[in-house]
Amino acid sequence: MLLKRRKILRPVWGLCLAAVFLADALLGFSAARADEPSGTGGTEWNLAMIGADTASSLGFRGQNVRIGVIDSGVSTHPAFGDKLVGGHNYVADAPDPEDTSDAYGHGTRVAGLIAAVAPEAEIVPLKITDSGSVSTSLLCEAIYGGIDEFGCDVLNLSLGVPYDRESLRQAVAYAAKKGVVVVAATGNDGTGEIYYPAAYDSVIGVSAVESSGAVSVRSNSNESVSIAAPGVQVRTASHRSGFVTESGCSYAVPHVSAAAAILFCADPGLSADDVLRLLTGCAADRGLTGYDEHYGYGILNIAGCLEALAEEGTDPGAPPVSYADCPRDGSCPLAGFSDLDRSGWYHDGIHFALENGLMNGAEGRNFVPDAPTSRAMIVTILWRLAGKPAAASDPAFADVPPGIWYADAVRWAASEGIVGGYGGALFGPDDPVSREQLAAILYRYADSRGADPGSGSGDIPDRFADAGEVSPWAAEAIGWAVESGLIGGISGGKLGPGLTAGRAQTATIFMRLARMIE
Repeated sequence: MLLKRRKILRPVWGLCLAAVFLADALLGFSAARADEPSGTGGTEWNLAMIGADTASSLGFRGQNVRIGVIDSGVSTHPAFGDKLVGGHNYVADAPDPEDTSDAYGHGTRVAGLIAAVAPEAEIVPLKITDSGSVSTSLLCEAIYGGIDEFGCDVLNLSLGVPYDRESLRQAVAYAAKKGVVVVAATGNDGTGEIYYPAAYDSVIGVSAVESSGAVSVRSNSNESVSIAAPGVQVRTASHRSGFVTESGCSYAVPHVSAAAAILFCADPGLSADDVLRLLTGCAADRGLTGYDEHYGYGILNIAGCLEALAEEGTDPGAPPVSYADCPRDGSCPLAGFSDLDRSGWYHDGIHFALENGLMNGAEGRNFVPDAPTSRAMIVTILWRLAGKPAAASDPAFADVPPGIWYADAVRWAASEGIVGGYGGALFGPDDPVSREQLAAILYRYADSRGADPGSGSGDIPDRFADAGEVSPWAAEAIGWAVESGLIGGISGGKLGPGLTAGRAQTATIFMRLARMIE
């Protein structure tokens, strides 16, 4: 599991009562009036920022996933369609335990954002208050009930409490044991104060960002932050009908809860740890490179999660993993990098690349797994894989100065016919490499090593929806790369020939290449 960079939690058990407040009441942010329509329509900025449209276009809309909204209840609204299902009212002396209507408004607004991102996920209202405050015992009761009685896969807690309670630890630990994803607010004080349950390692703590991508000045910044999501002036459903515009990390949380539902929908076999790993590992890095206490691992990136998930599950003909015995502890090569998860899907590829000296860190203690690879990087990796041979000739490129770190690799690759230049004797060392360009380079490399890549059919399987988008010059290479198990599809049954190849993907592909030609 990708752990937050903070303290080691000390498990203590028991049951205590304590006052706890909903995130907007305790953490102090301003909201628009609940009956005030936003007056906007069409694609909302928050949905575009996180790539929600990609999930919808692929048919991943949260089907067959249940999200428990532990809050002030949820009132009926057209935004929910038939996806608002029966829940429970845990408020003491509630006249009707099945009445989960929302007089306070917070829960409905939270649920509205879940419905916007994952419209086919079932929303289970678990009501614990009629105002802004409840007891820890009710919160814990709702966690247990949401898991055992209502079969929730995800629990949305747009709330927090500024102290660590034994009963809350126990309830959250139970959710983790049952494989339920818990997402919680990190606080709106604009300080470094830590709130629970966001601070627990198994919980995804969420801070809020504006439409510009900047972290809200009211979001707390501390080690409890796992990820950031839209939470400033976002449009959502109102318990008084219509829509309302809201701000606060309360409204960032449901974006992440809905994203978790989309991942469960895309692959029902995922564990809660898998979801946490994907959400944080594929977040769009902002702020300091790698983890920081404002953005966590970055801004929620559903499209990136789905692409990584597809990459993990593709290429059934790829060689078997050879790092099964890696303890993935401090002795693992990945341990030296603060932005790598040793249990991540890319472990074997990056382990191979680091162990064999093919790749290094990008800056400091960061590997930057999602950063694009450049032409200079690709030929340098190939050169190292080939044993750093001398160039047979000395091609000259005006933009490859003698002595620069990739100069020998470029001269060798060009002399072998593996890469060429552009017009004007330019190589373009900093240009990013697309997936089809990478396939073409690997094809020529394999040919230079006697692997006879042209012996296969070279046909691009018609199962890929975008097979027709492959450039003619790359068609044979792409067909070979797919047939050889070097490159697989991405989300939606596509190849993505024009997409850039990230560093983690590149490491994995080179590991497969090395095994193929050894």
